[in-house]
Amino acid sequence: MFPFRSIGVAVMLCVGSLACAQQGTSSGHLGLLRRQLEMRKVALVTDSSLHLKSCPQKEMYVLMDKNELKKAGLKLFPVEMEKVFHPAVYDFIERTFLHLSLLQMKSQREVLLRQDQLSLSVNGLNYKDCSVDFCSILNALDLKYPFSLTADSTRYQASWQGVGMKVDLLFPKQYDLLLGYDKYELTQRLITNLSIRHQTDFRNAPVKWEESSLQKIRGNVFYDRGDVFMIPQMKSGTYLMKSGTAWSYLFNAYFPEESVLNLFSHAHQMNFLLPFSLAVKGYNSSAAKSIGLADFVSLMISEGCRPYVGIETMDSKQITGTVIYLNRDLMYEHLLYFQLPLEVFHKKDNVRIKAVLYPYIPLNNLENLYADESPSAVVQSADFSY
Repeated sequence: MFPFRSIGVAVMLCVGSLACAQQGTSSGHLGLLRRQLEMRKVALVTDSSLHLKSCPQKEMYVLMDKNELKKAGLKLFPVEMEKVFHPAVYDFIERTFLHLSLLQMKSQREVLLRQDQLSLSVNGLNYKDCSVDFCSILNALDLKYPFSLTADSTRYQASWQGVGMKVDLLFPKQYDLLLGYDKYELTQRLITNLSIRHQTDFRNAPVKWEESSLQKIRGNVFYDRGDVFMIPQMKSGTYLMKSGTAWSYLFNAYFPEESVLNLFSHAHQMNFLLPFSLAVKGYNSSAAKSIGLADFVSLMISEGCRPYVGIETMDSKQITGTVIYLNRDLMYEHLLYFQLPLEVFHKKDNVRIKAVLYPYIPLNNLENLYADESPSAVVQSADFSY
């Protein structure tokens, strides 16, 4: 058993308020960049690659999807480059330098840097105090020179050490800035992705573990220990069963809570096909979806989120609890309250897991508070009409 009290997230309570929601459909970073590209009469065509007029040595790219600007930036990082952090961090760097290069006046670049809480320095001097031509700065952004990307708890620092020029860009760990969309847009995109995503890449993948690295629970049941988030009961990891030399994910009525941790962490690899009723609540948005749990978990993992599962209650009929899908690189979490009937272990066709999802909660506003409502109360009050 995992003793557990429900986690309340203070920022979740402002869902729907003006402080948390942004109503624009193009007010994010990508929307602003698109307007700059249109002002400079850059052709917005699918997969275009052009040289910058202001700095011909540098190439830019534009990726469109059904008349929507999906990505754009300077070509700084090769596709095959090993990326230590979430790909969106590298996309943001490329997008930011393209945006700065499209602005014709230094004062305009200073405004953009200030608005996005960015710090650009050249040879240790703040950009506003240096007299270096901006094209020269861009030419120093080349991987033939030493490059580093580091992070602390609140910000990233990208650094290039060129010939006679060191360039540093500091920027916040702020998911809407890094992803290029405002909070409202991100929620709408998530709701859409819940409808269309059917990920199969990871399903039925062979399970390989070394027994010496696992914690033995009982008999042939082992635990690949993860870590915890906020409180010890919110845990990650994997429960495994060994049969001969073969390993499989634990899904067994004799280990219901351990099996639940597996489901919300590895359903896409377990090929778990039972239906999943999901109510989404966030940023002036609400929706109800019926999807496969495997598809949902796959979507969370593909975003770069790490699952942490905590059990609130278990009785003879059901288990209730909370899952936090945490993205540390982009500093947000998706908060899921679930209600899981124990009949899932018998795989009856009419069994349905129910859950309520609060997406894109910023970690820098997170407080360890206890909610007035339990996960079970949240789920029971949700509207699952779809």
